[in-house]
Amino acid sequence: MIENYKDLSDIQINNLLYFLDRSDTHRLNLLNKQFAVDKARKKEDYRQNVINSLSLGQLKLSDFFNWLSYVELEVNNNIFVYEAEEDLLSTKEEIEHLEQKLNRKIKNIYNIDSNHKSIEIINYEAFDNELIITVTVPAQIQVRNDITRQYELKNHIYLSYFVVDLNTNSIILMMHPTKEVASVNGIEKKRDLEAVSLSLLHYFKDNIFNFELKDPDWIHDALADISEEYFHHNNPIIEEQKNKFSNDLLDDLCKILNKFDPLLKKDDIQLRLRRGFEGIYEKELIELHKRVEKELSFTIFL
Repeated sequence: MIENYKDLSDIQINNLLYFLDRSDTHRLNLLNKQFAVDKARKKEDYRQNVINSLSLGQLKLSDFFNWLSYVELEVNNNIFVYEAEEDLLSTKEEIEHLEQKLNRKIKNIYNIDSNHKSIEIINYEAFDNELIITVTVPAQIQVRNDITRQYELKNHIYLSYFVVDLNTNSIILMMHPTKEVASVNGIEKKRDLEAVSLSLLHYFKDNIFNFELKDPDWIHDALADISEEYFHHNNPIIEEQKNKFSNDLLDDLCKILNKFDPLLKKDDIQLRLRRGFEGIYEKELIELHKRVEKELSFTIFL
């Protein structure tokens, strides 16, 4: 790894500037606090002060690389949590083996430009019961052409972060919500990054270390409870009439249908019919009697 800023080529410096230009004032202030990089009112001037500090040797290149790898870590990231079935890195030998493996795989950030075609590990850092691994991912963003006024696709390098949390026995994937992103790792970005996150999870399991994914039952249960409370009508009139329908009429209605086709007597078909009738009836009751709004202990953004 190059240790002196003056030994970098013009291409390598441009590659570093490509990532530096994403830094906000909060990230830049860390350089001021830790390495006495001069502040500036404008971010452009602040970033130039970083380059000046590198040129003068005030800021070590290795420290700058480490800081730069986290440039999009604290920007309202999308978070995906994958809980492992087994204990992760439970021995000192496993941790040492992983660190040796990561050292072999690390690619220097100054050798990555916007046209890079593969996922690369550019940094890892071990803390107490936690390991943070930074990866660059090929992507495309939508950029408006100032002449044609049309949007065009431009190659981009997307930064993502894997946190191996030994306290919760989980892999946490943190992804920056870049608005202009059209695709990441060849996968089109839709309303969310779920499909992209799964492709990065596969990369992690194939290239960093494999683990058995635990089915997070508590998440499904919690979401079911939240959904039920959020969409419930809270109207006692509707509840009373729905119960009367289920207790007094539903059996007779299903029996009438069974006379038309005996095959409808199968248990799975009967269950679907009952749920369908109850759902239709409840929907009509809500249209007639309306929901009763109540204060919730949570907020859902739709």
